[in-house]
Amino acid sequence: SRTPLHELRRKLTTIMIGHGYLETINYSFINPAHLDRIGVPADHIWRKTVTIKNPLSEEQGILRTTVIPSLLELAVWNINRRNKDLQLFELGKVYLAKDNLNQQPDELWTLGIMCTGSQKKSWLAKEVKYDFYHLKGIVEDILDKCRIRDIRFIAASDVPGLHPGRTARIYSGDVELGYLGEVHPQVAAKYGAEQKIQIASLDVASLLKQVQPLNYKPLSKYPEITRDLAVVVPATTLAAEVMATIRECAGQLLKDVSLFDVYQGTQIAAGQKSLAFSLTWQSEERTLKDEEINE
Repeated sequence: SRTPLHELRRKLTTIMIGHGYLETINYSFINPAHLDRIGVPADHIWRKTVTIKNPLSEEQGILRTTVIPSLLELAVWNINRRNKDLQLFELGKVYLAKDNLNQQPDELWTLGIMCTGSQKKSWLAKEVKYDFYHLKGIVEDILDKCRIRDIRFIAASDVPGLHPGRTARIYSGDVELGYLGEVHPQVAAKYGAEQKIQIASLDVASLLKQVQPLNYKPLSKYPEITRDLAVVVPATTLAAEVMATIRECAGQLLKDVSLFDVYQGTQIAAGQKSLAFSLTWQSEERTLKDEEINE
């Protein structure tokens, strides 16, 4: 019988194929020079490498500690052959050596995702650029379909190889699930790529820990009440922080909150932005009154 880890890996593959991504298989061996090329610091955990005693070539000298070089090489190989619009994923392992090199390394199942270019316009839809927000949407859908809740994206500037202003670490509660971001243009240039490349990496074991049980409950027979709320905050404030405060303060009957507009312009002071949220309340026991919702 299949273990929960097997089942989750199968589910992740199905989700990615459903989004139109193609599955790839890469070698677990990479050239040690890749770690220098993407700028991994000397004391970083990705430097805890397993060295191959008899590598077939210099290109396969160590076991990889990150999926970034594999996905970057794959992107560049395709771009150089005029295949510039890519949506690829790999479900493979990364390897982290123990301090005692005689011990087996940690073998971590990892979902690596890479997209670059765009989805061309058709009669049905406009052109969609594969940017940071496109990939973030894919990751959010993966986590939602895997029943992983309490998701937070925290801006990160310390992921080697990725742009410090366009990268986020992904958390469920206090558990780190992985990261996503845009490849730093200087790193992309070292690999010979002139277009923007987005990469995400999710640790499958961490995902498995956060999967919530599937619970059913009947639909409420009482109507929803919706209110729109716009708040002006400093431009550096994260929408996720405001949303967390709303959830905290809006009472037990708040069913949903979503951001639908961000505005910066002449009607708002410099250094500020307006965030507009749609809030929905619903009770399973009674019809809610306007007065209590207004409060």
